[in-house]
Amino acid sequence: MRFFIIILGIGLATSWSAHAQRHLNPPHGGNGAPGPFPHSFVIEWEEVPGALKYEYVLSDNPQCFSGCPGDTRAGIMTTTSAVEYNLQEDTWYYWITRVHFSETDASVWTNISSFLADSPEIATHIADVAPNPAVGEIFVHVDWGVNPAARFVLFTLYDLLGRRLSGPLRLDKSSPRFEVFRIPTEALPAGVYVARFVADGNLDNRNNRRSQTIVVY
Repeated sequence: MRFFIIILGIGLATSWSAHAQRHLNPPHGGNGAPGPFPHSFVIEWEEVPGALKYEYVLSDNPQCFSGCPGDTRAGIMTTTSAVEYNLQEDTWYYWITRVHFSETDASVWTNISSFLADSPEIATHIADVAPNPAVGEIFVHVDWGVNPAARFVLFTLYDLLGRRLSGPLRLDKSSPRFEVFRIPTEALPAGVYVARFVADGNLDNRNNRRSQTIVVY
């Protein structure tokens, strides 16, 4: 999960405005976007009584949050969450937020937070979902030949805000090469999800994990 000219008053964020939102992924001032999708920025505010809109600005230049060259993004949301995709890998980003109570009344901007956009996932294809879209069941195809030393794959399902919906479900190896695992989806509403596969639960090795966007009908 790249922005613009510093707005007068950014440095004047009060303790109220700092409390008026929380950053889930990445955390406030955190490093990286380690959720189920690489190069993504996910933010969710606490619901503020009386608030009509929630605004953010994201930039790859901490000196510039409006009308500048570079990667600048902004949004004014009527809900308490927002997502940005396709950030530049290994690039530092900076963001500020505020809350609107009317067309003319808004809180001051928060202080600047920063994070380093995550590097891309290496798609090992040890596991994927097919067919995609999935109807009624998710079929996870595992090719143990990609990583012969792997003994199991953890399958976790997220929504597009990075919230975990199910799992991790352990898929144990019982064949030297190809296996297909069935996962029911009756409890899931139709929509777009992100499936996360981690071989042997090893999150530290990029070669052992990948993510896949899937559609469930």
